[in-house]
Amino acid sequence: MAEERHRVGQFSARQRFWPHGEVAIKYGILRVGDPIPGISERAVFIVDKQGVIAFAKVYPLNQPPENEELFEVLRELNKKD
Repeated sequence: MAEERHRVGQFSARQRFWPHGEVAIKYGILRVGDPIPGISERAVFIVDKQGVIAFAKVYPLNQPPENEELFEVLRELNKKD
């Protein structure tokens, strides 16, 4: 299983590429229809330290996530620690 890790402040961002679609299927974001079947939706999930999804949002494929929205969620989680 290939996994890519990134650091965002004190938070870790991960992307899993293999096996193909495993995480996307578990999160319900694997595209099975047009326009591009076989890829995941453009989505962001933020998971807190207890493993609970604190934020989840699916974006149109042509729209990048709004960074400030994500940073605000991360700031709020940081306040709880």
